[in-house]
Amino acid sequence: MDKSIGKIDAFGTGMREAGQKVANTFRTFADKPEKEYREKKFSKTELIKKPFQAKRKLMSGILNCADAAIEKTEQLAADVKQYQTDKAERETGGIDNMEAVNPMEFARVAEPEFQYGAEAFEVYERENKKKAADALAKEARKPATTKSR
Repeated sequence: MDKSIGKIDAFGTGMREAGQKVANTFRTFADKPEKEYREKKFSKTELIKKPFQAKRKLMSGILNCADAAIEKTEQLAADVKQYQTDKAERETGGIDNMEAVNPMEFARVAEPEFQYGAEAFEVYERENKKKAADALAKEARKPATTKSR
């Protein structure tokens, strides 16, 4: 963008000088003295440069945003790497501590293993039959009550 804006400025300056040179050439031909032209208040090249300047401003904003995103991503990657390093150190430290602990201590407080498959179904069936038999025996012991109207 800067290169394009520079070319537009150079083109505008060259065209202005060429116009002044042509005007002074005709003044010389008419036996008039050459005139020193000053800068115009309104320049057509300034009008042409406006879209390029707006685009340059937009591109620099996008570039700054992209740079910030890249920096945040790099910081996040560094944080993840640090976390993984710390985790690995904790795990290696935990393994060293586990070797010092007697594994038989954990055997006393360990939960029973869950049973799956046919064995578990048979155990479940036996327990339910026992509960159903106990419930029937309890009902049989209750005295029968008669309904009176």
